[in-house]
Amino acid sequence: MIYQSNQMTLQSVMTVFRGVVNDAYVCKRIDGEEGLYLVLTIHDHTIAKQFIRMIEKSNKAPCHKAVFSDGKAVSVAFEYTKPRQFDAFLPTVPKTVDAYQSLCIGLVLRCMESPAPYPLLYLMLTQKQLHLMEDGQVKLSYAVDLKELDTQIDEKACAMLLSGMLRDLLSEVKADKNTSYQLLLKKIPKQRYAGFRELYRDLCLSRNEKHVGFFTKQKLLLLQHKQAIVNACILLCIILFIVACVCMLCEAIYGEIPIFRLFHDGMRQIGTEQLY
Repeated sequence: MIYQSNQMTLQSVMTVFRGVVNDAYVCKRIDGEEGLYLVLTIHDHTIAKQFIRMIEKSNKAPCHKAVFSDGKAVSVAFEYTKPRQFDAFLPTVPKTVDAYQSLCIGLVLRCMESPAPYPLLYLMLTQKQLHLMEDGQVKLSYAVDLKELDTQIDEKACAMLLSGMLRDLLSEVKADKNTSYQLLLKKIPKQRYAGFRELYRDLCLSRNEKHVGFFTKQKLLLLQHKQAIVNACILLCIILFIVACVCMLCEAIYGEIPIFRLFHDGMRQIGTEQLY
C-alpha cells in the first residue's frame, strides 16, 4: 500500500495489526528519503474525525508526521519505535530498588515529554505500548487500537493509570525503606494524583532521590512550564516587534526617536549656544 502527501511518500512493509476501527502498519519512505514510520489507518469516519481534531487541537507539540486521505480512510504517520516489549525485557533490569526506581522515574519523564495528546497517551499505556531499549530507556509506541478512544481523557486520568502501573512494578522489589511504594499505596485509592509532576515528586521521596541528577530535575521543570515559557517568548517577541515598528515610524516622521532624548543632556545647548 502506498501513502502519499505533501510531506512524504510511504510504502507499507509490515502489518502490525488489523482492527475494526483501524489498522497499523510499519512503512518506509520511498521518496528519496530514508526512515521508518508507524501508520494508523482509520476506517471508522467518526473516530477519524475525532482523532484528527484531537491531534490538531492539542496544546502539545505535533505528535504526527503526516496525514493521508484516500476518501475511504484517513491514515496518520507517527515516529516508529523498534519493538522491545517492556514486560518481555524487564528481566534484564537488575531486580533492586535502585534500578526499579530509576526505571519508574524514566517512565514518568517519558510520559511528561510525550507529544501525544492525553487520550492517545492513555491508550498507549492501557495497551502496554511500552518498549524497553537496550540502553535502559523506555519508549512509547503509537501502535494502538482506537476502538476505545475517549477524547475526554485528561492528564489526571493518565497519571492515575501510570501510578497504578508503577505501584505494581515497585511491589516486586519491596523494601522496608521503599518510601515511594508506600506513598503510592496511600495516594492511589484517594485519587491524589492530578498530574505527572506529583507522581514524579513522590517517586523522588525515596532513599534513592540522590541518584536523580541535576539535569534530570531541570528537564522536569522545563517540561512542566514549557507552555508558559513558549507563551512568554511569543509575547516578548510581539512587544519587541511593536517597539521596533514605533521606533522606525518616529525616525521616518520626526527624524529622531523621541524617547532617546531621555539619554541626552538637554541643557548642553540653548539655541545656537553650546554650554560646557
